[in-house]
Formats: sequence, structure tokens, C-alpha cells
Amino acid sequence: MMKKELADKLFGKYPEFFMERSHRWPRLSLLWNRITNSWNLPPLTMSLMRFSFECGPGWYDLLDNLFKNIKVANKSPLFQIIQVKEKFGTLRVYCNFSTDIIEDLIELAECRSSRTCELCGKYGKRRGKGWISTLCDLCWEEDQRRKNVQK
Repeated sequence: MMKKELADKLFGKYPEFFMERSHRWPRLSLLWNRITNSWNLPPLTMSLMRFSFECGPGWYDLLDNLFKNIKVANKSPLFQIIQVKEKFGTLRVYCNFSTDIIEDLIELAECRSSRTCELCGKYGKRRGKGWISTLCDLCWEEDQRRKNVQK
């Protein structure tokens, strides 16, 4: 899990992407709820960002750069990040009201995550059987030591 202070930093820098967590955008939140109700979409409270970022702190810079680029490319006031997590050792970012450009930016960040240690941010590679993680050599060794001690 990402450290609370890093998650709060991202929420603070990009509040427009996380309306459910922000009190700065009440009018936009009302507009969102009006549109979702008229289109029979799930309400804003269905965002999974209430669980914060479900990935390690090593991907903070990847996410910060991704959100910075999305901020430039985004033209829709309804765009929202719904969930950010690790799956099969790589980053996953789910959103709504996206565009092809934003999807390309997300795909690039997801690809970069497969070579970035999820714990420290250094060069890493996907490792493991069953539960796959992207870790650098040092973090992988520490993870293996910890697992052996728990046995």
C-alpha cells in the first residue's frame, strides 16, 4: 500500500480527478451526480479511491507524472480516476470519461511500472510465482527473507 502521506500528496495535487475525496469541487460533484442519475450510471460514491492507492510507494513518481500529463490532455470536467492498483505485478489505472490520448498515457505508465520497483522506485523486474510483484534485486531479496522468517 502507498504511504498515506504520498497518497495525500497526490490527492492534494490533483483533486479534480478524485471528486469523491475532495470538498473543493461541490458544483462539479452535483453536476456529476445529476448526469450519472440521468444516464443510470453508478453514483459518485462507487469510486474505489476511498481505498486510496492500492500499490506501493515506488510507483509514486509514475503516478505523479501520469496525472500531470492527464491534466494537460484532459478536456472533460467529468473525468475521474476510479481505481489505482497493482495487478499481476503492474500498475492498473481505471477511469471514466477518458479519451484515446488519456488511455495511451495510462498504458505507457502501466508499461513503465513493469520495470519499476513497486517498493523503492528503482529499476525492477516482474518476479514471483502466483503473486507477481515488480521489485528490484534488493527489495526482492528482502521480501524473500521476510517470507522465510514468517514460515
